[in-house]
Amino acid sequence: RWSAHAIAAAAGVGKQTIYGPFGDRQRLFLYLRDCHAAGTLDIPDPSRAARQFSYVLVTEARVATAYGAQPLATPLRRGIAAAAADLIVRAYGS
Repeated sequence: RWSAHAIAAAAGVGKQTIYGPFGDRQRLFLYLRDCHAAGTLDIPDPSRAARQFSYVLVTEARVATAYGAQPLATPLRRGIAAAAADLIVRAYGS
């Protein structure tokens, strides 16, 4: 079973790094679902898109921190989040 807590711990980052301003997976899912409903993004499966966003964030954080051996500075964390969001928007943009 997929767990944001387990993924964040393995990456050496906090759960907040994964979900950023959304706080948790449910809020991210709702945001993506609302974007799909409004026609701003074409996301037929918001749950999958939320997981994909999380996976990209965690993978980038793992690499940037040498799998938790180094700290993840705030500017880098924000850059990773922005790049992951950009990727999702490009993948699901309508």
